[in-house]
Amino acid sequence: MSLLHDRWLAEQIPAWEREGIVTADGARRLRERYAAGPRGGLAQMVVGAVGALLIGTGLIAVLASNWDDFPRWVRLGLALGPLAAAQAASWWVLRRGAAAQPWHREAAAVFQTLAVGAAMALVSQIYHLPGEWTDLVFWWCVVAVPLAWGLGSHAVAMAYLAGIAVGAVAEAR
Repeated sequence: MSLLHDRWLAEQIPAWEREGIVTADGARRLRERYAAGPRGGLAQMVVGAVGALLIGTGLIAVLASNWDDFPRWVRLGLALGPLAAAQAASWWVLRRGAAAQPWHREAAAVFQTLAVGAAMALVSQIYHLPGEWTDLVFWWCVVAVPLAWGLGSHAVAMAYLAGIAVGAVAEAR
């Protein structure tokens, strides 16, 4: 049964019981048989995380291919636009609280992590800020920690660990 049908049935059973259509034992058995369990799982979280990753890298590719044609103020707006969208998505997920699906949390966290990294890199490039790429990776990872914790994202936590490992190996050379 679909989630919509499960909810409909859960709403109808008390009325059926009051009207005598089903007995108390029959209502209990229907509730047990068609219990609305948790939906989704690992597959949905993986698909959400991969989808957010693809959207983020697609945005970065589009921006990079046309970058030289934009004036500086447009570049800054394009760098911060995905970050604002990611903030809105994360706010929506946090506002929903426990009602938010796990894959919503993963997708919003991965999207925001990519948007933060892209904004940091693009602002650095626009204003010719000095530094090594390992500095960018380090600060990107520092920003990713609260995202992994606040949104409960396993994908961002793994990306954080990978980023710190890559940065540490690059610094050690």
